[in-house]
Amino acid sequence: MTARFEIAKLKVMILPVLKIRNNPLYAGQTLLLVLLSMAVVLTIVLSILSRSVTDVAVTSSQEDSQKAFSAAEAGIESSLFSGLASGGTFENNAEYTTGVSDYGLGETEFVYPSSLISGEIGTIWFVGHDENGNLSCTGGDCFAGTVMKVCWGTDPVVIPAIEVSIYYTSTPGDYATVKVARGTADPDSARRTSNNFAAANVGSFSVAGEPFKYCKNYSFDDYNISVTGPNVLQFALVRMLYNTSNVEKFGVVMTGGTLPSQGMRAESVGTAGEATRKVEVFRGYSEMSPIFQGAIFNLGGLTKN
Repeated sequence: MTARFEIAKLKVMILPVLKIRNNPLYAGQTLLLVLLSMAVVLTIVLSILSRSVTDVAVTSSQEDSQKAFSAAEAGIESSLFSGLASGGTFENNAEYTTGVSDYGLGETEFVYPSSLISGEIGTIWFVGHDENGNLSCTGGDCFAGTVMKVCWGTDPVVIPAIEVSIYYTSTPGDYATVKVARGTADPDSARRTSNNFAAANVGSFSVAGEPFKYCKNYSFDDYNISVTGPNVLQFALVRMLYNTSNVEKFGVVMTGGTLPSQGMRAESVGTAGEATRKVEVFRGYSEMSPIFQGAIFNLGGLTKN
């Protein structure tokens, strides 16, 4: 009885389907359903494949980018160590090429490459350096002009001031005759009533294509600096003041001559696959420690300025 019942039940289920298949009104619908199902499945498969291919491409691009950046950094290290342009290839097929140049050489306008916060100092060299890093004017590139204009400040709220210390010799090249001339400038008139700084020019200024809000001219004649030839002016130290919450750049415009090299600029380009990365580093010459700006050391003890 059970088997006959199951057979009868199966006939009841199949007969409507057979009737639909044999009915001309429903002809082709089964094929259409199959095609639609296949299209849906194919769309899902293609979406998964596309996402997988994209993920692989992104991962590969990130790996190439990291390789290119590492190669560029390696090139920078090589140039800083040797002081020469170079190139090379690594085992992972990443490559680098580097170039080196004197920064600021022969320029009348120069923007110090690092930003300074209050109390920090940037150095502008008036004397060239030999291959050993010693001060020298044998290359004929020492500055012997008469005026240096210092420009600074870009923040619309913070108003920094500057202190400029100009180191020079009474006798050209004789470092036993080194003297220091100092000047200050503050754009804030309220502060000037207490700090007694000189006023600064306020407006829109440009140094080597970069904008600044404040400028101050420093004429060496005003400081009784006898500029009769090279190797009198040695360097200037520019100290930023009152910008404790942000960093600021400064630039100089020279009158009467051009600047010697302010340091070495190394540029390295790394490549890996289709990725390219570039790293640029500025290395200045050795500078006097800031501690000597506030005190003078001698064998007899310590004397504050």
